[in-house]
Amino acid sequence: MKKIATIFKSMISNQAVIDSRKNPWWIALIMAVLAIFLPWIPSLSTGYTANTAAVLTTSMNYEIDKGFKSVLQSNYFQNGITIKADSEGKYYLDYNFDDSMYTVASTAADYENEYNGTNAKELVKSTFTDVKTANDSLEYYKKTTSFSTKLSDLKGSSNDGFDYYYDCISVENTNTITPSEKTSSSTTTTTSTGTVVTYENSGRTTYLQNYYIPELSSTMSNYSQWLSNFASSAILNMSSASSSTSNRYPHSYAIWAKDFVLLAVYPIKSTTSSISVASSYSGTINDGFKNEQGLDGTKFYTYLAGSETDVTKIYSGKFATYLHEAGRPAYLRSVWVNIGIISAVAAGSILVASLLLFFFHKRRTSIYRDANYFHTLNEACYLALTPSLIAMIVGFFNAQYVFVILVGAVLMRTVFSMSKICPPPTDSGNGSNKPLYQARS
Repeated sequence: MKKIATIFKSMISNQAVIDSRKNPWWIALIMAVLAIFLPWIPSLSTGYTANTAAVLTTSMNYEIDKGFKSVLQSNYFQNGITIKADSEGKYYLDYNFDDSMYTVASTAADYENEYNGTNAKELVKSTFTDVKTANDSLEYYKKTTSFSTKLSDLKGSSNDGFDYYYDCISVENTNTITPSEKTSSSTTTTTSTGTVVTYENSGRTTYLQNYYIPELSSTMSNYSQWLSNFASSAILNMSSASSSTSNRYPHSYAIWAKDFVLLAVYPIKSTTSSISVASSYSGTINDGFKNEQGLDGTKFYTYLAGSETDVTKIYSGKFATYLHEAGRPAYLRSVWVNIGIISAVAAGSILVASLLLFFFHKRRTSIYRDANYFHTLNEACYLALTPSLIAMIVGFFNAQYVFVILVGAVLMRTVFSMSKICPPPTDSGNGSNKPLYQARS
C-alpha cells in the first residue's frame, strides 16, 4: 500500500519521485508504458473516427463543392471514366475521353480559353514533360531550371511526357455568385502594416481545377517526385521545384491518376507569394470501393450516382463516402506515423531525464549519492507520467502541442527534482549541505 501511495503521490510531488527510485522495476515499467501510451489516445480517437474527406462537405471548403458538382454533371466524367480491374483484382480508373470532349492544346491560348471559361469543349488535352525543353510551345510549362526526374525513368521508355486532361471550373464575378465570393476579384489590399497585397483580378472566380493523368500510377518508381514537379510547374508555374513563389495565382486543384487521387485546397482569395494549402487530401482508388466485387467495366459515374439524379445528393452521398474510404488507409498510416513520433519523443524524454538525474545524483552536493543509473531510470519513469497525462488532455484540443508538453513538462519536472537532489547551500537539507562553519558547530 505504501508503494501504491508513492505512485499517486509522485504525480504531484518531486520528492516522491526521488523516494520511488528503489521501488520494484516492474512498477517503473508500467509507469513508462503509461507515459508513452497516454499521448496516443487523442490521435487514435480522432484518427479512427475522422471523416477523411470532410473537406468536401465542410462549410469552409472554399467552394470546391461547387467545382465538384460541376464536374459530376460533365459529359466527360459521366461517360469517359470506367472502373477496371487488374490481374490481381484491384480496381483502377480508365480514362477514355473521345475527341468531342477535349481540345488539344497547341498554343497557350487553348489553355487560357479553358482557364477563362471560353473553351468550346469540356477539357483541354496536353502533355507535361518533366525536363527543360526549348521547344515547349506552352509558355506555362517553360521553366528557368530543369527538374531532376525524367519521365523516361518512370515509364521505362524514351517517352518523356504524360498526356493529361485539364478542366477548370470558374464563373464570372457577376450576380451568379455571392458578394463574399466577389472579393476574390479585388486588385489590392493594404494591411495594417502598410504592405500592399495583390490578388487575382481576372474577372472570374475559380472554384476548382481538375487534372486527369491516365497513365500515371503509384506503382512507378519516383512517381511522387514527378507529381511534385507537375504541381510545381504545370499547375503553379513556379520557376523551380524548390521555389516558394508561384507565377500564377493558386487555386484548389484535384489530380486524378490511374490508381490515386489528390486534392489541394487553396483560399479563393490567394496571392502568388503565399502558396500554402488550406487543406489537402490523398486517396487510393481501389480502397474507395471497400472490396466490392463485379465492378469491372462499370462507369465510375454510374457507380457513384446509382439511381439518384440530384447532383447535390450524389456529391454529399456516394461521392463523399467513396473519397472517405479511398483516403482512409493513407490517413490511418499518417496517424500511426504520428503515434510513432510521439512514442519516440516520450521515450527519448524519459531517457534524457534519467541521464540528467544520474548526473546530479553523483554530484558532490547530492544528498542521494547512493543512487545508480537503474534508480534514476526509475525516477524518470515516475516523473514522466504527469506530463504525459497533461499532453493527452491538451491533445484533444490541439494535437500540435503534444510534443511541446511532453518535452517541456518532463524537463521542467527534472529540473525541479534536481533541486531536491542537490539542495542549494541555504537549504538545510539533511545537514550535509550546510556551510562548513555551520557543519562544524
